[in-house]
Amino acid sequence: MRTTKYQLIVVHPRQELLSLEDVAARTNLHPEMLRHFVDLGLVQPADGIMFDLEAVHRVRVIQRLRFDLGINLQGIGVILDLLDRLKAMQRGGDRGHQ
Repeated sequence: MRTTKYQLIVVHPRQELLSLEDVAARTNLHPEMLRHFVDLGLVQPADGIMFDLEAVHRVRVIQRLRFDLGINLQGIGVILDLLDRLKAMQRGGDRGHQ
């Protein structure tokens, strides 16, 4: 019996990267406030100074927590950390802490 070997090639779509000003415009946020979020570690650039679309989502979460729920930035940092940990657990990245 003859077996055929195939090479698996994984192609990742190019990730759209946005400047700080683009993220600020998409989220109706002043660029200086977005810089403040970066300085506090609430939002991380994906590639040096460029942001991915996840950053846009994260800024929107921050805005909802601040304006809709009245949570301060320190509290938002704790909430975002917990959300990140939950996502990691759901992906199976933190199997030791179940």
